Amino acid sequence: MTELTPARSRVEMTQIVMPLHANGVRGVLFGGVVVQWIDVCAGVAGMRHAGGAVVTASIDRLDF
Repeated sequence: MTELTPARSRVEMTQIVMPLHANGVRGVLFGGVVVQWIDVCAGVAGMRHAGGAVVTASIDRLDF
């Protein structure tokens, strides 16, 4: 069996911030969009590590 290291689960994502991702008046990215992107990235890393489906059970803390 191959050793599972953090490096093998590494994920790097790039997102284009579109107008629908931001508050139209101030042009500030919605926090919920950032949380969604973090969750997708974490899910990909988790699936690489687990070798199958994963689910986000909780997030302890997220500061903006």
